[in-house]
Amino acid sequence: MSELGSRLASFFVAPAATSPAFIPPSATRTPGSSGEPPSRPRAAARVRRSATRLDIPSVSVVGDCDAAPFAVDLSCALAARGRRRCAVVAVWGALSPAPPRGHATRAAEQLAGTLAPACMGDETCAGGRGVVVALPPDPAAAVVAYDALVAAVEDVAAMVLALCGPRSDAFDAVLARQGVLVLT
Repeated sequence: MSELGSRLASFFVAPAATSPAFIPPSATRTPGSSGEPPSRPRAAARVRRSATRLDIPSVSVVGDCDAAPFAVDLSCALAARGRRRCAVVAVWGALSPAPPRGHATRAAEQLAGTLAPACMGDETCAGGRGVVVALPPDPAAAVVAYDALVAAVEDVAAMVLALCGPRSDAFDAVLARQGVLVLT
């Protein structure tokens, strides 16, 4: 497997050593007990484990107009996997990107409101746990807007760049900084 493939697999597939072993409920009860399951000391460990954040790689989805919906779904999955409250998708080249499905969560609405001034007038819409930002059509302006967006989001949300259509040379530096490239 290539290095990129192993990085993707390590991000989306949990290692066997970290997954808890399955203990059937019948094994936790002793004969003659009252039938109530014993207290579970692992509950505190589960809370601590869920409070830690995982590193999320920077991801770009490059493709045609169908790349935007895929990038939205991918960003929401990355946010859930990385234990972030929301996700941001910066879309370039799509006519009007659709927001994520469902009603916007409070965190997504707050993030959309925070990002609206930083997006320099670009279209911003929230839905589900994601925020979709339409980048300017000019490639050089889109790169500047994307860099400002990344600086504004930092460690708050999962960030995905969707390039929908033939890309310009202006995006080469941005794509070189990405941890994962997905071609659709």
